[in-house]
Amino acid sequence: MWLRTNKLLSIAEAKKSFRDLAATQGFSNEIVDAAFQRKPFACYSVLSGKKVDSEGFSEQYYASGLVNCRLVKLGPISCIVTGISEDCFQDLNLQDHDVLGASGIYRWADHALEEMQRYYQVDYEYISQWSPYICWLKKKPYSKSTEITSVSVPIFPFCSFVSSKAIRHIPPKNILKKVGFYCLNENIFHEALHHQLSCTLIFTDIIACERENWPLVHIPWRNTEWPLDRVLHAAWVYQNLINFRTRHLAKGDAETLLMADEIAASLYEATNAFSYLIQVLEANVAVFTSDGRSLVKQIALNL
Repeated sequence: MWLRTNKLLSIAEAKKSFRDLAATQGFSNEIVDAAFQRKPFACYSVLSGKKVDSEGFSEQYYASGLVNCRLVKLGPISCIVTGISEDCFQDLNLQDHDVLGASGIYRWADHALEEMQRYYQVDYEYISQWSPYICWLKKKPYSKSTEITSVSVPIFPFCSFVSSKAIRHIPPKNILKKVGFYCLNENIFHEALHHQLSCTLIFTDIIACERENWPLVHIPWRNTEWPLDRVLHAAWVYQNLINFRTRHLAKGDAETLLMADEIAASLYEATNAFSYLIQVLEANVAVFTSDGRSLVKQIALNL
């Protein structure tokens, strides 16, 4: 179960916000309706300001980059098999990846989500709300970039991108020795959490100053610096993953026992990272609006 806070948009509020933004920007009724229905490409069009042709309005159309697309349906989740255009990948900074055009790979997602629905119904419903689309990617041949494990892109909401690494990788560094459904479930849940906060940051005032004035924060376990919104994202996600990993370890079934050491190590790392991130956010509380300060406080209280 994820942390409930009244400072993040509900799914109903997010849908209304996309619908209203599309309408005020003069998009067609088809795009307005599709944005309200959480169709990723419609929301992407609205956020990027790109007006699109009125032909071929369908679920496949909105899920793709304006080209034909195949989908695999897993209950309330739609899985993209083909069809996102190169232009769209460029906008999403995923140009070194391609859609893995093999519908059979989604059997992993199907079995993983079935398990989540069986044991963690509330988390399953949360994913269905905030990540109703999943797209499996592969790194392009000869690309020098690192293949993603999972990623969500704020300008392309409600769709989570995963690769085969998501089956065994718990970011940032733990690789499970045994293959199971746990990692894929955690990574999809992880991206759904990002989607909710991304929508909140787009439609509400959480950080008071302009982006160029945000402080950069040193992240020791990544040996890099992050802007404040990414720090907030990480704190929100880690807080929920601490709960997610704790509950899974308590489950104590045969599969969990096989990967318990890696999950426990990831839980320990998440707890330390979360404590550090909360200290950073509280030290920079002046940069947040009143709602932003309340959000940081609500996240911190769940330490």
